[in-house]
Amino acid sequence: MRVQRAVAASPERVFALIERSVAADMEQAGRKPGPAGIRRGTAYTKSMRTKLGASRSVKVRVEAFDAPHLYEASFTSADGVNRVRYEVESAGGGALVSYEESFEAPTRLGSLNGRIMQRLYAHRAKRRMNALLDVMEAQLAAE
Repeated sequence: MRVQRAVAASPERVFALIERSVAADMEQAGRKPGPAGIRRGTAYTKSMRTKLGASRSVKVRVEAFDAPHLYEASFTSADGVNRVRYEVESAGGGALVSYEESFEAPTRLGSLNGRIMQRLYAHRAKRRMNALLDVMEAQLAAE
């Protein structure tokens, strides 16, 4: 699923915010970005809580990092692989930000179930994804 929004900030400022967010997530998981910063292949493990409150270990890997245009990461757990992707383009003095999420289950049945659930909860997911972009936009406006 994908959402897109024009923001009143340069692609460089938008991407710098994404990069700071990823670095903070890494540090919270106990790993600091190396001297070269965040790059494709950067990986770390973090603990997350499921919707039911259980603790889950998640392996995070940066799949693409091309400042100031593209960031993609995979989050691998026992449930499967979640992917998030930000694409940032110049647009009329600001930036066009695209945010995308996808999920791959480890089994064919799980993948089918995931696609069915994605359709059932599409509206809720889009609302959550737009809220995430709202927060990004507010942080950029506050800088």
